[in-house]
Amino acid sequence: MKQCILFILMTLWGTAMAADIVYKSADGRVLTLQELENSEGKVAWEVQSGQGIPEAAVALHNQGREFGQQGENDKAIDAFTHAIKLAPDWPYPYYDLAYTYLLAGDPEQALAQYKTVNQLSPRGFFTAQTAYHYLQLEKEGAYPAGLYLYYLSHEWGKSPEQQTEIFTNILNRFPDYAPALQKLAGLYDDGEKKLALIDKGLAANPDKETRGFLLLNKAVTLYNSGDGQTAITILGELALDPESPMDVELIAQRTLAMLVKQQGQ
Repeated sequence: MKQCILFILMTLWGTAMAADIVYKSADGRVLTLQELENSEGKVAWEVQSGQGIPEAAVALHNQGREFGQQGENDKAIDAFTHAIKLAPDWPYPYYDLAYTYLLAGDPEQALAQYKTVNQLSPRGFFTAQTAYHYLQLEKEGAYPAGLYLYYLSHEWGKSPEQQTEIFTNILNRFPDYAPALQKLAGLYDDGEKKLALIDKGLAANPDKETRGFLLLNKAVTLYNSGDGQTAITILGELALDPESPMDVELIAQRTLAMLVKQQGQ
């Protein structure tokens, strides 16, 4: 009798566990609904250093950002450089130093600083992977110098109509510029147009960050068009891929949890 009860309990437990599995990869790794629901879905980039960050370094970094907002690039560069000396393993001041060099018209220094950011934070740090990838392509002559800065300066703070016009103009000249394809895809409501732009971006050898967001958009678009299984597969692979940028992984987890809940309603 006890063996029978034990067998029934084990069977029920196994069934419950199987029902809780949302995605299983080809190599046997699984994602459960509980794991997905426990994911916060955001990355605290500023605290990615593996050790304590001196308060003086934080103060200098904040000072550098204030100088940058005022357009005082030389002072910002000086503050970020001093912050780095105090906290050489903290990616944040390198990241802002890179952007400041880019604004100051020194793409070589910007490229070097973005490279350091990616070395310190190989799972991504804001847009450092995208910046390094496309500045390197500019250096190699694949795109004209200044294209990434032009794209970046129009990425935020514009109306959807303005962004559509700007990214379309970029793509008219450079049809395979994946960051612009990614952003433009996000501006369309039409699923077919979205998917066409996304697939074109994925075929353009994008950096891992851009690729991740293209795939996130593709998954949601496919889900909305009725292809829930493919959407779940894309999100599951992103969530389990050890090379996914950290923000892409977490967004994939949260999106997957949301879609699975919607399917169960």
